Amino acid sequence: MLLSFYPVDYAFLILLGLGSSLHCAGMCGPIACSYALPLASQKPSLLWSYHLRYTLGRLLVYGWLGALMGAIGIGFGQMLSKTESL
Repeated sequence: MLLSFYPVDYAFLILLGLGSSLHCAGMCGPIACSYALPLASQKPSLLWSYHLRYTLGRLLVYGWLGALMGAIGIGFGQMLSKTESL
């Protein structure tokens, strides 16, 4: 089944992205600064590896959580479709 999007949907998605960037600046930014600022004066050459590991770990966790929530949603959808047929 193909989903059709209306222009309002795209506007909502853009606003959702802008809103999430505020969350990231408020939450992820301080976490990254908490380990980056002390290291910047000690070993600036290693700073990129810390940022890379932090970002990869964050993406991995968000990916796994998204897959888990998707699987739960599919399970609920199948459960509801079975109860509708009764």
